[in-house]
Amino acid sequence: MGQFDLDKLLQDKKKNGMNASFEKAQREKELEKRMQELGLNADEYKIFIEQKDSYRPTLYDISLVLDDFIVGEYFNRLALFVCLALSKISVYMAGPAASGKTALMDAAIDCIIPKDVLLISNASDKAIYEQLREITEASYIIMPEINKINPMMFEILKDWSEGKSSFYNRAGGIASHLAKTELPSKPFCFSKADESCNIEVPEELVSRIVVITVDSSQEQTKKVLARKAQNIADPFNIKHVDVVKKALLRYHIHASPTYSLYINPMGPELIETIPTIFTSSRRDFDKYTKCIEGISRFYHKDRLKAVIDGHEVQFISPQDVAINQMIMGKILVKSSLHCSDLDKLILQVVKTGGSITKSQVQTNLRKCSVNTTGKNIDSRLKDLIDIGYIDEVKEGSNKFYSVSDFYKEFILKPDFRKIVDAAKYQMLSNEKFRPYAEEYINRYCTDDKLFIIDPFTGVNINILEYDFSASVDMGEDDTRIKILDAAQETVKKPVSLADFV
Repeated sequence: MGQFDLDKLLQDKKKNGMNASFEKAQREKELEKRMQELGLNADEYKIFIEQKDSYRPTLYDISLVLDDFIVGEYFNRLALFVCLALSKISVYMAGPAASGKTALMDAAIDCIIPKDVLLISNASDKAIYEQLREITEASYIIMPEINKINPMMFEILKDWSEGKSSFYNRAGGIASHLAKTELPSKPFCFSKADESCNIEVPEELVSRIVVITVDSSQEQTKKVLARKAQNIADPFNIKHVDVVKKALLRYHIHASPTYSLYINPMGPELIETIPTIFTSSRRDFDKYTKCIEGISRFYHKDRLKAVIDGHEVQFISPQDVAINQMIMGKILVKSSLHCSDLDKLILQVVKTGGSITKSQVQTNLRKCSVNTTGKNIDSRLKDLIDIGYIDEVKEGSNKFYSVSDFYKEFILKPDFRKIVDAAKYQMLSNEKFRPYAEEYINRYCTDDKLFIIDPFTGVNINILEYDFSASVDMGEDDTRIKILDAAQETVKKPVSLADFV
């Protein structure tokens, strides 16, 4: 071997050594980044790696994580998570100022890997387009207060709510032509206080997304203050979900596969889950079924997959439909009826009063522990008149309100025996599904398999026996609400000095 060959060999060896060192440094940097994203140290990350493939969470695990941030609001917080994080449906958080909208949004995104979320707090329309790279890389867009963002943003959100990219022409193109910038569609969540009259959310946008109205009642305020009081009284006894468990949840959501098709063999039986008096129910039904797909995606490790006509598909189970009904039934029925919790309470107050004025409505709402402004009540009454639920009669300078004949209570109770039978029939009768029918029926449709973990309480329940009408017309006297509040009770019984003597 000549000197030249020897020198080259030494150089190659040195180069390979440098490459190995560089690759090692890169791996270590990437590992550190992953641990940081998951909020874990080295020891915790080892446990995470050991458990991530076998980890099978339920939505009750999500409820436990949400408990770290939110007291009460059991349905709203889980509905926000299902819509945004699982189903990629955009959400509008409505309610009075300081009623907890931002806290609910923070709680939902805490279940998501932070790098997947882009927060837009205030910006001009041009600044939004300057965030092109961040928006493209993000999986979710959060806007805590839409009134602080340029109204032009609503035009972008309209496009996104239809699953379309938004385009913007700006200076800087070749040969003095305008450059076209594309913002890819992303699921988003924004909030606006009811008192913010300087900005109006376009109706065409509202109809395409899910509206969640926060609980502004006095009872909810007491729950929030009780939690805060206990936390400052005993900051060493604040319970938090284990960091490894939270990391496992975040990774599970991030890594859940998205299939080209989700087969819902119960589809025709679900038509009766949404009232059809308004044409908007067509879009609400789409949201309802898309939420079912999101829940099925969350439980993907326990769902049947197949390849049909070249498409990777996942079969939705009756259990997915039942869980969705428990979480989203109430919210989407209210959406179909154009009737929020506050609207429904106003209707009950007006119905009880017979024919009453706006000030009497406000007084009676306060008796129901709801204190809202006269301007907000005026706005709600106007909307209820527009859709025909309330009649207005003028007598001199006074206006009197009464419930119209058009409005009526809707109690929808899905029949899960019929839903399960429909699933079996479709699986057996459809030529493309028949090869998977036996496995599907054995896994999801026999009576001993028709159980789910209640996403609110963690209790194992039989979906054939559970009263799903409660999820449509939920009141504070609901048994599950009492169970949840008792479980979350943090205010301790006062201790007497005599106890220590």
